[in-house]
Amino acid sequence: MKLKTQLLLVSLLTLALPWAGYQYIVEMDAALRFGQQQSQAATAKAVASRIASEPALLDELRQPQWQADAGGALYASPLRIDPLLDGYDDEWRYWQQPFRRYDSLQSSASLTLWLGTRGSDLWLFARADDQHIVYHNPALDELASGDYLLLRSELPDGRQRDYVLRASAPGSLTAVYRDSRGRVRSEPRIRAQWQERSDGFQLEVRLPRSLPGERLGLAWINRDTHHDSRRQPNGLAPRPAASEWLGNIAPGDRPPWWLTPSNTLQRAIAVFARDGLQLQLLAPNQAQVAVAGALSAPADVAAMPAWKRYLYNTLLHSSALLPLPEDGQPGFLRSAETVGALQQGEGAQWYLQGQRRLGRVAEAVRDQDGNIVGAVSVAQGSDRLLAVTDSAALSLLVYALGATLVAAVALLFYASLLSWRIGRLSRQVTHSVDEGGKIRGDFSPSRRGDEIGELSRHYHQMLLRLQQYNEYLRTLASKLSHELRTPLAVIRTSLDNLGHEPQSEQGEVYARRALEGSERLSAILTAMSSASRVEEAIRQAETETLPLAPLLRNMAGVYDALLQGQTLQLLIDPSLEEVQIEAAPELLVQMLDKLVDNAIDYCPPGRVIQLSLQGDSGGVLLQVSNDGPLLPDTMQGQLFESLVSVRESSDKDGRLHLGLGLHIVRLIAEFHGAAVEARNRDNRSGVEFNIQFARGVSEPG
Repeated sequence: MKLKTQLLLVSLLTLALPWAGYQYIVEMDAALRFGQQQSQAATAKAVASRIASEPALLDELRQPQWQADAGGALYASPLRIDPLLDGYDDEWRYWQQPFRRYDSLQSSASLTLWLGTRGSDLWLFARADDQHIVYHNPALDELASGDYLLLRSELPDGRQRDYVLRASAPGSLTAVYRDSRGRVRSEPRIRAQWQERSDGFQLEVRLPRSLPGERLGLAWINRDTHHDSRRQPNGLAPRPAASEWLGNIAPGDRPPWWLTPSNTLQRAIAVFARDGLQLQLLAPNQAQVAVAGALSAPADVAAMPAWKRYLYNTLLHSSALLPLPEDGQPGFLRSAETVGALQQGEGAQWYLQGQRRLGRVAEAVRDQDGNIVGAVSVAQGSDRLLAVTDSAALSLLVYALGATLVAAVALLFYASLLSWRIGRLSRQVTHSVDEGGKIRGDFSPSRRGDEIGELSRHYHQMLLRLQQYNEYLRTLASKLSHELRTPLAVIRTSLDNLGHEPQSEQGEVYARRALEGSERLSAILTAMSSASRVEEAIRQAETETLPLAPLLRNMAGVYDALLQGQTLQLLIDPSLEEVQIEAAPELLVQMLDKLVDNAIDYCPPGRVIQLSLQGDSGGVLLQVSNDGPLLPDTMQGQLFESLVSVRESSDKDGRLHLGLGLHIVRLIAEFHGAAVEARNRDNRSGVEFNIQFARGVSEPG
């Protein structure tokens, strides 16, 4: 873990102060919410007791439309003013009236319905989404031959009557129906305006509330543009076929109840309403029988800055709170607390409404026999709690967070400084040794008096000692070679002289073994001297500008004579024929000799050795590749070290291998500013040695 991260984590301990303040706020808020919930419960019980104590109110609540199943029922909310009967939805969108949407299962068509009441009138706004509007043609059908809106009511005697709203063109229209004798008659009390839209049409309707009775079904009969191929008996053209019904009824269905708040019950619960509190009287089918009050924020909370209200609400959010359920069916309140009240007598639940917390408490309304006939729901936001706890709690939180922020920034700055110094020391140590293990000697120790400065100076002293030791090791081979040649020559001469003296058979064996050992020591010293001479030659070598391609062609002809049954392939990129580099020719030839000699040793007879020159993004790539055994994965990065080899010290021909050849290759490559790499081929068929000339590549001028 980074030092900066460690110090930053340590700074997090200062969060204990704001955390303690936050816990205090949370506990205080929980206590206030509990008190608010108790107050809501008391209000709900008072409203429920008021309704249960008055028989007239109970009778109103026991009406069939409230006690029956509400499946498909339409709900009409009270309107503030009379809409303008013009077929446009401006007022409906401005009032944000709840709507009901019906989507087609066969096409993209849909029907959206708004219902509302104003005085003795029932208002309806229907918006149909349809790409193909079929207008009414009286010649095809007197009642309806195109798209139309159907209003189905139930007469007092139980018979049903279907009112049809169809138009031959946009504009005003009157509903029609078919009487008991089958004649099409007009109903002037149902007035409507039909307006066409780019993706359908919309219809605004006004009718008396008493006209549909207690039940009302609405459906849009959407006719498609495909025609029935059968001609009518009177010889008229074929009529369009009805494709589907969209609405709350289907052909042959009894119209469901249509609901609107009860004025009597509305006045009864209105006396309990107050600022920021919403009361709802619910029927057993969870329809809103009466609504009073609104959830608007109190004046003192509304004046609070938005950022402060947002911060406070965010800090007190709880993941356990449920999101406020959306109104799936306008005029109905289907939620956990209302279900609990209608089934068990009471219920309570907190919700999240955007950045606002909303508490709802529901209490059952019981008749004289104890039966549940409805429920009272009391909803109130936690806005007033903000005003109660804001002054002390938010100030405490701001001060604690400020102190924590200052401490964290100070520690972060200090950690950044330490991290920069340690990173600089790490980079210096890393760059002080090259990839070949050579000490560069460019380490600059720090003069600071702290522990990091002392560590930097210790690193500097250690690198100086390592540099001296590496220099000693570098010259050790030449020193040993020089010092051991004279004793070895004495031993060799003595063994030669001993060979001319009469000896026993066992003595001859010992003498021969001693002679072989001296020859091996001589070969070792010769190889070590060769490496030392190469290093000395590299230091004294002079470079010249020479083309690589002709050099490789000349050397390939030489190497053909050295092959032992292998095949040498020369591959040169045509674009590199004129490329020249600054190099020492004799050193390049020696480097190629070592690489090709290594390839010949490992490539089996009958296989291929490749000598290639290729273009590369970094310059020119010289590659020697051969078929044969692969390199061990653990040795690929060590092959170019001195006295490192992956084969036995002597091969089957008795030649000595000390691992100095590839070490010389690396020295020559580094002298020319090239990078050397040994790796297995991607297809695992052999080994390739790459010399990447990254600098000094030029075109002839």
